[in-house]
Amino acid sequence: MPVDCTGVTINGMHLTNHNVWTVHPVFDTNVTITNTTITTSGGNSDGIDPDSTMHLLIDHDTINTGDDAIAIKSGRGMEGVTIGKPSGDITISNSTMTTNEGCVTLGSEMSGGIDGVTIRNITCGPRGQAALKFKAPIGRGGFIRNIDAQGVNSLGVAMILFKLSEGKTDSNPVTGLAGVPQLSNISVTNSSIHGGTLADMVGWLQKPTDGITIANITGTCSHGINIANAVHVNVDPATLHVTGFTPPLITLTNVH
Repeated sequence: MPVDCTGVTINGMHLTNHNVWTVHPVFDTNVTITNTTITTSGGNSDGIDPDSTMHLLIDHDTINTGDDAIAIKSGRGMEGVTIGKPSGDITISNSTMTTNEGCVTLGSEMSGGIDGVTIRNITCGPRGQAALKFKAPIGRGGFIRNIDAQGVNSLGVAMILFKLSEGKTDSNPVTGLAGVPQLSNISVTNSSIHGGTLADMVGWLQKPTDGITIANITGTCSHGINIANAVHVNVDPATLHVTGFTPPLITLTNVH
């Protein structure tokens, strides 16, 4: 677990673990994790957990985990907000992940914020709960914004999944409206799905998700897109070239 470091490189390694996070950079800058294989088992056995870390490259890795393959974090509750160190400028590319949970999970510890995650050419599944999973419980505060995913090959239960309330209860939460996380500018385009749900994105009523784009998706899915509590939504059915779903393809609730 490198802490407060600059210029960390992990390359060409084979890491194994059980019941605990494997690679956990904290308060770091300029981290590269490349050409590495991570194999874990059991609960809490995440692969890579960037935590309040900036300028990170995860590239050409193979991750097979019992829990999240990659989980981006930045602290919990008032402690995370007070420290105020986001995770951001993160690129995840050319990698394959198999997991029981999220392939790329944002949160649930995200009180310092997550700002700027670029995802390119990843394969997720087949047993994964979601290729892209968002967790942002009330009491955390903070934000998740500027997420740009392209070339996602989803083989699991869902391509995009909001499970915002999932996460441990904070001992010192952020109270009131400030404790409701803000999600914004989430884009998933030029990707493919092979079974499962395309997108289930039910945001917080108190702070609707601001900016969702889903376009140029091909393949088969059992369910289409469900979006609730959001503004500035760009989902054009003409760009969704999917079959096999139970209609309707798109369901929008409290979307403006």
